[in-house]
Amino acid sequence: MTHPAAITVRLMKIRFIIASVLVFILFAGSKAQDVNIGASTVHDENIFDVHTPLSDQITNFELNVSKDWDFDESYINLGYSGAFLLFRDLPQRTYHLHTLSLETTFHFTREEDEEESSDEESSSEEDSADGETAHRADSIAAHQSVTAHSDSLDRFLYLRAVGTSQFNKSDFSQFDNTLAAAEATLRQPLGLLASVRPSYRFGYHTFPNLTGISYFENNFSAGLGTSAIPNGWITVTPGVGVKKYISSNFTYTYSVGGSNQSGHGKGGAGGGQRTRTIDLNTPSVRQFFITFAWTQNVSPATVLKAAYSYLDAPSTVARLLPEQVNTGVDQRGIGDGLAALNSQNEIFDDHYGYSGNQAILNIQQTAPFAIILTAAFAFQHKKYTLSVQEFDSTAANLGIRLDDRSESVLNISRTFPLSQGKSLKPQVEVTFIRNGSNVAYYDFSKTTFLVGAEFNF
Repeated sequence: MTHPAAITVRLMKIRFIIASVLVFILFAGSKAQDVNIGASTVHDENIFDVHTPLSDQITNFELNVSKDWDFDESYINLGYSGAFLLFRDLPQRTYHLHTLSLETTFHFTREEDEEESSDEESSSEEDSADGETAHRADSIAAHQSVTAHSDSLDRFLYLRAVGTSQFNKSDFSQFDNTLAAAEATLRQPLGLLASVRPSYRFGYHTFPNLTGISYFENNFSAGLGTSAIPNGWITVTPGVGVKKYISSNFTYTYSVGGSNQSGHGKGGAGGGQRTRTIDLNTPSVRQFFITFAWTQNVSPATVLKAAYSYLDAPSTVARLLPEQVNTGVDQRGIGDGLAALNSQNEIFDDHYGYSGNQAILNIQQTAPFAIILTAAFAFQHKKYTLSVQEFDSTAANLGIRLDDRSESVLNISRTFPLSQGKSLKPQVEVTFIRNGSNVAYYDFSKTTFLVGAEFNF
């Protein structure tokens, strides 16, 4: 008899395939705004991010397709992203993921602007065409980053819906998951140099084979930004997140000890392999956060970005699985640069499971011959809420885990224009990670090397 969870996973796959096909049909029927095909390979000398390293070569293939519609005072974008990650030495870990997104921006024009627009109708056709082009550029810019600086007294409403599914091979099917989320952000001007941006995000994340960690999440925040600094933009964004688990309780059983722990970790202590059971029954968890961000255009060729985030202590212990059973399921970004520095794993290392702070610095420099140099650095301090147990049959209590993690990324890229609307962007990236921990299992250093290329048309 087929297990109900297996049936659910199959239905999820069928629904996502159907949705993806419909999106491709839509794009085929009308010229897509942008198509991006990328391929990269990265050598990771420690794919598990633990004390005992195991290296692998991971090849990533990506497809991104989007279509834009501009309706004068509104803007809509429909997009599809797909990725296939191939592990050379651990082929059973190979997986693919798919994302569908719909985004829209509404521009609420002031009455004064409408009157000025009416008065300017008598201008020349050339001026009219230039104004229409400028309006579309403004609309796209507002859509792409509603939280970016904009010197105007206009109000913007940004809405976004996204669905993402990850599918693994049978050996790792317990980690299959789907995320559906919707968010809304309003830009309310406070004069020409400042604005407030209240935001709400709702998410539903389901793990069909790990039902105990499936959850609903509500996230409330309000950003206050100003462009008082010339060529700069500063924001402060406090907020609170609430994660409510769907099931009332969850029991998870896993193996410890033995002579082999999937090629990593510490086995063999305490007299052979045994099983351990943990009960997860936290109904919900709440956490306050605040982020300070600064973007500065130092020169036309240099852009500086910095951010600091503080995570308050969670209201209770979040439902997390022991990270020792993490056999390469980490979903770190490949070639994402600064985005990878913000990555997390909601199964083993969710931010609701610790308090702490994080600082990020990113510098992008345009060098001669149109070469783009990007350097990023991040530092995190984490104090976990759950005591760590030795990963063997003794289950010795190792106390509260404390981690200090630093990541450095250097990326070099150049975009080569081909024919009209087409370009090729090769890139090389090096990442160094140092994770210091009071628990030896999580104390490690590693370096990754990436080579890739993107083709846009």
